[in-house]
Amino acid sequence: RSRWLLVTESPLHDGDGVHVANLAMYSDITDRKNLERELAQHSLHDTLTSLPNRALCLDRLERLQRDAERHGGDVAVLFCELDRFKEVNRAHGHEIGDEVITTVAARLAHVVRDDDTVARFSGESYRSVVRDERATERHRASCGTIARRQLRGKPGGPCELILCVRRERRRLANA
Repeated sequence: RSRWLLVTESPLHDGDGVHVANLAMYSDITDRKNLERELAQHSLHDTLTSLPNRALCLDRLERLQRDAERHGGDVAVLFCELDRFKEVNRAHGHEIGDEVITTVAARLAHVVRDDDTVARFSGESYRSVVRDERATERHRASCGTIARRQLRGKPGGPCELILCVRRERRRLANA
């Protein structure tokens, strides 16, 4: 197991001002570093799904747009909304609702490349920032059936949950 150490070092001099040694003091700051990492994770990721949150998604979108402007290319932002999701929570309970949210998150994250971003933008709203059309089409194809598959066979029987995917695409010129 790794540990974080803070080292403070001071020179020691004799009566004539000649350097004779160094005095080092070590402090274990592992707990503080772990807490900092957890706080960073919570500030930039959704606690239920562990997906990037709105702030991290917007940051990544800005970076991707700057890169596309410099080097050329397409940036697509995909919107996936779970319409009438409150009805699912009311009919089946928050536990099932959370299961739908986490399953949708996992499926969306699975259909894009590792360097693309899928974020939970709000309660039942997701955004994906992608650079190529294949990832865009895989995302679009998968959105429509995720929730229905998740709810099939749950208490209360099948529930129709309609997902609406809107795609906005903008061609960025070479800078």
